[in-house]
Amino acid sequence: VQALGRRGTTSILLEGGATTAAAAIAAGVVDRLLIFYAPTLIGGDGKSMLGPLGVRRLAQAIRLQPPRLKRFARDVLVATEILANDDCSND
Repeated sequence: VQALGRRGTTSILLEGGATTAAAAIAAGVVDRLLIFYAPTLIGGDGKSMLGPLGVRRLAQAIRLQPPRLKRFARDVLVATEILANDDCSND
């Protein structure tokens, strides 16, 4: 990611599974999340959206901006930004 920044790239789309998503968030290289939800319940038998982040207490949780929602037929797009640690004044 740093090499891309040196080349002038300011935005990338990262698509991957739960492990890739969690690793990128934990590394601090994600600032915006776009998450699609479908009106379908899979339960614990499905694939996780996000892998472990090492959060042991709620105060360690990654805080998000209030989400913006947009419907696409039956699906919903949730768009939000990750708050910087210093923006989490209520922790």
